[in-house]
Amino acid sequence: AIVKGDDFMKKTLKITIVFLIVILLFQSRIYGRNNPYNIAQGGNTYYQTVINTKELAIPIFEKMRSYLYYNLGGISVSYPYVLDLVTPEYLDQMAPATYKGMEVGLYTFEKNYHHIYIINNLAVDQFLGTAAHEYAHAWQTENCPLNQNIVLKEGFADWVAYKVLQMDGAINASQNIFYRSDPVYGKGFKIILSIEDRGGIQAVLDYVKTTP
Repeated sequence: AIVKGDDFMKKTLKITIVFLIVILLFQSRIYGRNNPYNIAQGGNTYYQTVINTKELAIPIFEKMRSYLYYNLGGISVSYPYVLDLVTPEYLDQMAPATYKGMEVGLYTFEKNYHHIYIINNLAVDQFLGTAAHEYAHAWQTENCPLNQNIVLKEGFADWVAYKVLQMDGAINASQNIFYRSDPVYGKGFKIILSIEDRGGIQAVLDYVKTTP
């Protein structure tokens, strides 16, 4: 095929513009002025790649809660919550024997408080997904049948994490959830996703609220 000079220039210009837009979007996510993960050091700004303090964790956690309330059926909790960053060793002491050495987050409900424990030094997107997963368990405590099937319980929590990561533009992290194939988290997520495909977000919420 022969492309005239003007057509070639127009196509080149379009490709260049698209490329620049992608770069700008990436930079706005990574280096944006209002990005809570940016830190100042010696007059320069650096991207904070891990979450290792409550100061960094809280804005991300609150952003996650906002996503759920405004974009995922009004998911929220009534009881107060406590968020703690802990070492892997500390989390292992609390985790069930089956999952020791594997967990990056844990949820408990004690004395009318939701307690969410997340390993420190997680990457930003991993922290966001873990926070959403554990917060989903808090919502389940207030809204779902007691002793709900573990596949449904973990599948729903992973679905919530998946939706939050998608909302935040963390596509790669969300795909890690999408392609899980284990018999608990992966299977449960596929069940919840199929319910959403058939009836939407509200159908998912109605299902998990009533299914033991």
